[in-house]
Formats: sequence, structure tokens, C-alpha cells
Amino acid sequence: MVTVAQLLADPRLHLRAVHLPDPERQVEWVAATELLHPASYLEGSELVLTTGLAMAGVPAAVWSSYADELVEAGAAALGLGTGIVFETIPLELRRACERGGLNLLEVPHEVSFTAISRRVGAGRPRGGESGASGEPGASGEPADDRLVLAQLTRAAARGSDVAVLRALAACVHGEAALYSAHGQALSGPYGVGRLLDERLAVGTISRIRSRGLRGAAGVEEGRVRLTVRPIGLTGEPGTYLVTAVDRDEPGPVHLATELSWALLNLAEESARGRAAVLADLRAAGLRHLLEGRIGEGLAVLGQVPGCQALGRTSAWRVVVALGEEGDDTALLQALARSTAGEAGAPGRAGCLVWAPASRVDGSEGPDGPDGSGGILLAGPATAVDRLLAPPRRAGASAADGRGPASATGARAALAAALGAMRIGVSAPGRIEALSQARAQAAHAAWSARDTGQVRDWGALGAVDVIDLISPADARVLVTAQLRAVAERPELLELLEAYLAEGGATGRVAARLGIHRNSLPQRVRRLRRALGVDLDDATVRSNLWLALRLRERVGAD
Repeated sequence: MVTVAQLLADPRLHLRAVHLPDPERQVEWVAATELLHPASYLEGSELVLTTGLAMAGVPAAVWSSYADELVEAGAAALGLGTGIVFETIPLELRRACERGGLNLLEVPHEVSFTAISRRVGAGRPRGGESGASGEPGASGEPADDRLVLAQLTRAAARGSDVAVLRALAACVHGEAALYSAHGQALSGPYGVGRLLDERLAVGTISRIRSRGLRGAAGVEEGRVRLTVRPIGLTGEPGTYLVTAVDRDEPGPVHLATELSWALLNLAEESARGRAAVLADLRAAGLRHLLEGRIGEGLAVLGQVPGCQALGRTSAWRVVVALGEEGDDTALLQALARSTAGEAGAPGRAGCLVWAPASRVDGSEGPDGPDGSGGILLAGPATAVDRLLAPPRRAGASAADGRGPASATGARAALAAALGAMRIGVSAPGRIEALSQARAQAAHAAWSARDTGQVRDWGALGAVDVIDLISPADARVLVTAQLRAVAERPELLELLEAYLAEGGATGRVAARLGIHRNSLPQRVRRLRRALGVDLDDATVRSNLWLALRLRERVGAD
């Protein structure tokens, strides 16, 4: 048997005594309930746990009656979960418990009701005593099931995926996390630690991704069972719920997982609808700004949370991100997460505007070359610089001692998404010159050779004409100019040497390592193949540009 004082002394539970007239009162089991009159379902010596969902705004007399009924039913203590309905213990409840002599505890929002139940159950003798470890309650459900329902409902009411994941991990005594469709950890893992194998999780997601919302899988490795489920009710899933539990875990694993999955599905669909509206507003506002309609653009963006602080006075930067198909989606999701409230970033990175280039231009295709995805992003220069800065190394989460905090996870996901794209950044400038800034950012992005590379227009120095030509245009020019000699390496070598040495016979021959008397015949062969006059300055410049671009196109 466990006492109220022993529960308070357990450092894993983080319970706080509000009123403690009888700390040695024994607790036989836990009753989680949101009923306004739960006394008829109690047998005595229970720790009653509630979030107070039915008690919001009630008069003091209701609290007094509630406490009196618990005392009459023989309850050992009342624990109120804060952070959902009540941020702190209501004064009326504390006074009611003081009058009735009822132990009153505060249960912080990060503490699982199930964890408290497990602690109480661990202190009870095995055998035929009644209790919470499986005996049906008044509803006909096992007590563990009622605790799971209460805990996960409590977590969902907070409106946070993190709260649901933590509650799920506590209910199944395992780990839970959210991963992107590309295998990036978006949130978590949360829980006991050392159960979730990231390699196995990423491999499983990759295997089932093609099945869309129908894709789900369970994998066993050693004593661990890993389950992966797609999140969402429509469209293609962008997020997957991953759980890892001991396969011999006796708790309500199936119920907790199913309920958490359902709650996350509903939250995802709600978030998608809201995100779609905000995306439309961002795209419209950004389009106005780039076209010089500053007042209209700021007015539209003023309807977007986090963008109300945007103004004319600060210096602005534009970012263009180019990547392969699908990279733009991952980046958009990461941007949304990085500026979400759970990431602790509103007001810092939140005053940025982003949209797919195609949404801003109204064009059919994306901004990038060869069907690649293009993202436009604009905002105050300081906010852009913070966004592109590499994420700081973070320690373990204080809550579970292992996984990264949600802010760190969001920043890591953003860094991974940016790492798959080529990034161009404009020089700081006035908001009225955003169109010019966009051209600078686009040229800087095109000039980036490697994914993950950030090219700053202001740091490029003297602009090379090569940097002003997109990869798509470069391929067109190379094909048009060098088609006749593309498959003839000896002629390509001759052309490069001829142009590099300005047609000087002696230097060209020396560069190629041949006798100068044999050069004129080779040059005539080159002229015939190209069908151009190599003495024409325009022809020479176009061919030299094509040769330089050929190296770049080949590198891409």
C-alpha cells in the first residue's frame, strides 16, 4: 500500500501538495473522472484525479459540494490536473478541501495520470484485492482503459501534438514520435528511452510510403515492437506516428495507440484546413509586395499570425530556394513548424512570408529548373538571417532526459529541408525594391552548385555573367551552340584551346601539343562542323560562354 506522502515524495511524479491534513492516508487505487458527482462510483481510499472539465466557471458552492461528496465517499485525496481548464488550483477548491479535511494535490500538465496509477499499483499487494489494475469500474471498462481515455483526452485538450505523444508514451510505457515522410524526426521521441530504433523507423516509413494513407506497419526486433502509422484523413500523408513498446508490455497498448492516432488524425486535418487559408494569404500578400503594392501586401499579411509586425521601415531580404520535386513540400512544412508556437519562435522567425514560387507568379510550373521546386521567402533581414543560421546544439529534453525539445526538433527539420535545396539570398534593401531583391536571390540560388549551399548576393562580389544564367537556360544555350561537336572530344578540345588563346596559331598548337603546321587543317574541320565564322567576335563570345556553361551543366 502507498500513502499520499509517498506519492508526493516520488521525484518521478512531480506532484505538489496544496492542502495536506492527512499525509499518511493510504491510497488503494486511482480513479480518473470528469464527473461532477463522482462519489457514487467510489469505494473509498481512492486518489481521485480530474482536469476539472465540468467545473469551469462554477460558483464556490459547487466546489464545496464536490469536496464534501469526496470526503463522505472516503476518498484519500483529490488531484487536480492543471494546464487544461485551470492553470492553478482554484482558491474556492482549496478552501473547500480545507473545510472538509481532504488532501488536495496539484498534478502538473506534463505528469501522466497513468504514471500515477502505475505507482499506486506498484505499491499494492498482488492477489484478489480490488483496484485499478484491471477490475471493471462503474462504466464497465477496465480502470486502465478509463485512465488512458482520461489522460489522452486531457493531452488533446491542450492542442499540442507533443502533449499527445508524451501521454501516449506514458500510457504504453514506451516511446512515441512523429516523423516526416522523408524520415526526419519532427517531434520526439518521448518516453522511457532506448526503445525506438530510428534506423528501423526510417526504413519502415520508406517501405510503406508508396501506399499512402493505407500504409501502416508493425515490426518486431528483439523485445521491441515498433508500429508506424500515417497521419491524416485525406491526401498524401506527410507525417507518421511511430511507437515503440516492449512486446510483453501488459498495459493498454492497443487502446492508447489507436486513440492517439485518431486524435492526431483529427488535429492534422484541422491544421491542414487552417494552413491552406494561411498559405493563400501569404502567397497573395507576397505577390502584392513583389509587384510594388506595399500597402495592399502588408494589409493582407496583417491577417496572418506572426506577420502583423511587418512594416516598411526595416531592411528586407528575399530568399529563393531551389530543389528537386518534393523538396519544396518538405521545406514548406518545416517552415510552418519552425514558426509554430510549440517551437517557441513566434515573433522571431514568425515575421517571415513564404510561398511556392508558382503560387506567387500564378504560373503553371515551379520557379526552379527542369521541374524542380522553388520557394520564395521574404522578411526583415534580421529574421531571415536567424532563419538561415545553423541550429544550435541542444541538450536533452528536461522532461524525459533524452529527446530534443520541440524547438530543437523543428529547427533540425528546417535545417534538413534547407540542406536539400540550393539557397540564394538577396542583399538587404527597402521593401519597395523587393522585385529587384528577388532577382538577386534567384541568381544567387542558380549559381549555387551544391544542395545546402547558401549564396548571398551581397557576398558574391563582382557578378559573373555565368551567375546570371539559370541552369535551365544554360542547357538551352549549350545545346544550341555545341550540338555539332558535343560527341567529338577532339573538336571540343580544339575549340576550347582556340578560344582561350584568341586564335593565335603558335599558342594554340603549343596548348594542344601539336605542330603548328597541322593546326590550320584542324581549324577548317572545326569551322565546317560548327558552321560558323570563328573570326566573328559575337560567335566567339557565344561559344566561349557555352563552353563555360557546359562545365556547370555537367556538374549539375
